[in-house]
Amino acid sequence: MKPLALLALTLVGLPLAVPAQASQPSVCTTQTGSVDLSDIKTRLQGPNITSVEQWGGCVRVTIRKPDGRLSEMLVNPQTLQVVPGGVIVR
Repeated sequence: MKPLALLALTLVGLPLAVPAQASQPSVCTTQTGSVDLSDIKTRLQGPNITSVEQWGGCVRVTIRKPDGRLSEMLVNPQTLQVVPGGVIVR
């Protein structure tokens, strides 16, 4: 499954999943500066992604939703899975 589709599926199921995962610790343990953002951008390729940047041990991905609003997600740089509580919708 493509990473962008995986992120979209994660967003759809997030309202049900976040309460169950809220007590889990963050899964972003990558050292600051050790993330290859160009590789992550390639793995997350898609027209809705507006930015990808390192944020602590995580990667912050900003996407434009179909309604024009922006959504930010903190993802694990190795798995590209959204971390628990890692979605911000503006």
